[in-house]
Amino acid sequence: MATESQLSDYEKRMLLAIKDVEIIGLRPSAVKHSVKLSTLHDRCAGGQDIRTAHQKDQSLTVEQEDDLVNYIIERERAFQPLTKKDIHDFAQALSSINGRVSYVGKNWVDRFFTRHSSIELKPSRVIESARKRCVTKASLSEYYDGLNWVVNTKKITRPYMYNVDETGVQIGETNGGIVAGTAMTSSSERIKSDNTTWSSIIESVSADGWRLTPCVVFTGENLQGQWFPAVFPDWKYTCSPTGWSNSDIFV
Repeated sequence: MATESQLSDYEKRMLLAIKDVEIIGLRPSAVKHSVKLSTLHDRCAGGQDIRTAHQKDQSLTVEQEDDLVNYIIERERAFQPLTKKDIHDFAQALSSINGRVSYVGKNWVDRFFTRHSSIELKPSRVIESARKRCVTKASLSEYYDGLNWVVNTKKITRPYMYNVDETGVQIGETNGGIVAGTAMTSSSERIKSDNTTWSSIIESVSADGWRLTPCVVFTGENLQGQWFPAVFPDWKYTCSPTGWSNSDIFV
């Protein structure tokens, strides 16, 4: 089955061939633009391209499908990518407006992706909304400039340099999964709501390879016995109001 880009390229050549028919004739124009002579003849006689001819059989018009593609890409850029169900429901609503098809079939979304190679389904990754808002090119540049200044002025050597990574673990269900977006990236990011409960795990290793004991930070005032089963890793455990580390925990 021809992809959207292949059909688009062929249609562009067909339009150029139609214009050249009046100048160089039917057959030379078909050869020049690498299109079928019979198809060029039909188009010159008033025939339509496949996509337009079959439009009456589609749930959405060509323009509506193009708008839906753009909407999918825009939602991904806003970190709110659409799932297959979202796309199906959106198409169903548009189809009802058209008054053509009362029900969009369960395989419609898959065929929709086949027709539009610029979008695809891919895994999503949930990120915290506050973290996404704060991470900018300017803030990162400022941070690393300051870090380099501290290292150089304090003459800090490798054994005293530690890389710390803090990973959040959401308590409950997440809204990650397979979503739709541009085919130019391998995955999508989806902003998580601010009102969820988190615990976090802190790991650290020095520049010369010395690994510190991991630390788990729970959300709460005090550690509670029911949080710990009989078999539990021999790590460090503490609490904070947010479930994230703070200066006291880090020290």
